[in-house]
Amino acid sequence: MPNINDLVVHNFTQNIEYIQKNHTILFDKLSALDNAVNNKHYQEKYELVYENNTFDVLEKDTQKYLYNKQLDQHTQLSTKGVDNKLDNNLFEGFIRTDILTHEVNKYKEKKDLSSQFNFTAEIISFTQKNLKKTTIIGKYIFFGVGLGMHIMPIVKKLQPSYILIVEDDLELFRLSLFCINYPEIAQKADITFSVFETKEEFEETAQNFLERKYYLNHYIKYFQLLSHSNEKNNLFYLTLTNQPHLRFLFHDTAKTYIKPIKQFSKNYKILQNSINISSITKPFLLLCSGPSLQKHIKWVENNQDSFTIVAVSSALSYLEKMKIRVDVITHLDPFDASINSFKNIEKLNYFQDAIKLFAISSPEYIIDIFAKSNLFLIEVGTSYQKNSLKISSPCVGSWSLLLLLALKAKNIYLLGLDLALDPQTGKDHIDQHQDQKSLNLQNNDLENSLLRYKESSFEINGNLQINVHTTPHFYGSIEIINKYFPTIKQNFQQVYNLSDGAYLKVAIPTKIKDIQFQSSSEKTKDILQNLLKQHAKASLRTKDKKSLKDKIKHAQNIKNKIQTLPFTQDTIETYIEQIIEIATSKEDLYQYEFSRILDDYLKYISHYIFYSVQHLERQEDKLLLDNIFRYNIEKLANIYIDALNIMSQEGK
Repeated sequence: MPNINDLVVHNFTQNIEYIQKNHTILFDKLSALDNAVNNKHYQEKYELVYENNTFDVLEKDTQKYLYNKQLDQHTQLSTKGVDNKLDNNLFEGFIRTDILTHEVNKYKEKKDLSSQFNFTAEIISFTQKNLKKTTIIGKYIFFGVGLGMHIMPIVKKLQPSYILIVEDDLELFRLSLFCINYPEIAQKADITFSVFETKEEFEETAQNFLERKYYLNHYIKYFQLLSHSNEKNNLFYLTLTNQPHLRFLFHDTAKTYIKPIKQFSKNYKILQNSINISSITKPFLLLCSGPSLQKHIKWVENNQDSFTIVAVSSALSYLEKMKIRVDVITHLDPFDASINSFKNIEKLNYFQDAIKLFAISSPEYIIDIFAKSNLFLIEVGTSYQKNSLKISSPCVGSWSLLLLLALKAKNIYLLGLDLALDPQTGKDHIDQHQDQKSLNLQNNDLENSLLRYKESSFEINGNLQINVHTTPHFYGSIEIINKYFPTIKQNFQQVYNLSDGAYLKVAIPTKIKDIQFQSSSEKTKDILQNLLKQHAKASLRTKDKKSLKDKIKHAQNIKNKIQTLPFTQDTIETYIEQIIEIATSKEDLYQYEFSRILDDYLKYISHYIFYSVQHLERQEDKLLLDNIFRYNIEKLANIYIDALNIMSQEGK
């Protein structure tokens, strides 16, 4: 038996070499801790002790032991307590759906984008019929390391391919380097470390963990030390539920990419990326449908002449009622339900003179009810015109802010972009919003693993308050704004957030009473409309038409390659990897809309395929599932190709 001192030195040396080579950010954190201790800038909280042939951690201030001198028993109980059952310590990487047997043929026969189930029902039904009470573990998470003695036994027992190791206490993690051997663990499972990470850093780590081999995400199991905070567990769940392919489903992505086809044939003006409105000095006031708008509507009424007012479409009926002038209207939602925002307006003429900046994928009804003279369309996710302005964001409020930043507006004030619940009433929107509801502010639903996307609430940093409640639905938009918008905003641009909602990094929290107004006689709307007209193109140019043909050819090539790909049921992981590579290479994702549609589709459905094949015993069942999978990819490809062929013919 090796000497304990030799074992400790061996572990630490190998761990440091492994981490330095493979996890440089973590290595830098450990080096910084060592320097801080050596220079007496940090006082160590713990002491590693070895008594009675076992390790423990002594907390110096309290003189308490982390494992109560029972590390071996803790490790044995932890290992015994984990399993591959589907009734505990489980994250589900899919939207729960029950497909009835009689519904399958109905969906199978449909060859349109009316429902995601037209392309998934057969596969989901197949999975439901072959559902097991246990699962093969592809990914596993350890929330809390301690001394880490439980990690290797659990990895050996469950045999995951990928593990995420989460530890908030850097000093405690450092002690684990003496006790266990991470290189040996890495030989059995690919390791992702999240050690001493901020909330934002962890969310990025979690997203990367989910992106890698995403077909393993059907079920993700975890182990949590009782001494470790629930915060990272909750944040992982939020990251999981806010994945883009679950927020905006693949068939909706396809509809968004196909809808613009008709608009090009009607010669609508498409905004170009050359536009710059920084010459406009009058500040812009962006009005969204959060509860802050209703709370401060009197202030808007009294000061509307001091701003160029930009309003999202869902706020129009309320602004009409309150007699607020609107200079610019924005609309993003591609779904027919959003038509109600306009049907609720009593007199459309009230907004007839306003400039309309609409997503090109907006419903035809919304685009057609207004005159073309002051209507400008913006590509969202597509690149049919090479030089068009392309703006994408999860919701109309964040999209409108991004649009103003992209147009290079100098001074932007935000009101109603709450992305949070009203602190007094729990309302998520103004009363006139078609989806307005009130939620309970007393419960922190992140403690409940059955978190509901639009009906659960939890606390985050507030804009004008320390904390406010938001929902997972709003949280996705907040994260996009906080992560990407500060990199887009230029130094000459200033954004002021007047809302009572979530804190947004791109904006300065500003109380309405602190705003100092400067009168301006500038006719902003006329200047803006002239600038927009100068930087808008109505038709596809020769190079755009050539690009269109390339897109058709690209989709056909993908369809053909997937149709002829051999199915080797013994290497299902290799098979799915090949389909992913054919359909969604990095270059294709950047250049082709169809690859992005398939990327969303594969992230939605491929883990069903992987999970099912792993549990199927009969070869004919595996081949049947493979045929269903390919049939649905082909159906999706044909819809896209047919739509582009129509556009190609009209573009001649």
